[in-house]
Amino acid sequence: MVNTPCSSHPENCKTSEVNFVDSVSIGLSNPKLDHLSYITQDLAGVFALIVVIFLARKAKNGLSKNEFLRDLGFLLQVTGINGLLTETTRIIAQRPRPFVYESPAYLGANPWHYNSFVSGHTSFTAAMSTAVAFILIRHRVKIIPFLLVGLASQALVFATGVFRVVSGRHFPSDIIGAFIVGTFAAIIAYVSVRNFSLQQDQTFDLTQTERTHFAPLA
Repeated sequence: MVNTPCSSHPENCKTSEVNFVDSVSIGLSNPKLDHLSYITQDLAGVFALIVVIFLARKAKNGLSKNEFLRDLGFLLQVTGINGLLTETTRIIAQRPRPFVYESPAYLGANPWHYNSFVSGHTSFTAAMSTAVAFILIRHRVKIIPFLLVGLASQALVFATGVFRVVSGRHFPSDIIGAFIVGTFAAIIAYVSVRNFSLQQDQTFDLTQTERTHFAPLA
């Protein structure tokens, strides 16, 4: 359940209570950049999907269904874990957005204004960027393409974070926290998928050994 402390106790939500770094967000508002942050967020997902399709086509000089489904499943898993971590963090933190401090009694009455920490847009782009890096590593992409793709995906993360701050929707610390959450979500997904793959390989090897050992003599 989300509380609305700024509405019931406006004196606790003064701009003077915000730390020096985060105070830069107070009073900022830019609807155009707010809209752009949605675009860069969506581009991060589209970019990751394009990378997956490209690698699947390159695998065997034609679209490899298994490679595509494996990487797509990984992206979906990363998205799910990131969403869970982001929303859980928001519920625990219940931090008011920057604009709430301008009119705590009025703007603080809306429960939806208490989900500033962490930025969902930024955590998603960070999760996709890290997921793409893991996918490129799995496909053993050469260093130059790896760096170029990495720079492009990180640029989307950076742009999204800046847009969210300048538009007055988040504090800088929300962006930093979102980057950590998104990256961590991708790492969790990668480790779980890797461990599952290792277990599958061990099971396959054991099955092959048993078939060879118990094979009837000709």
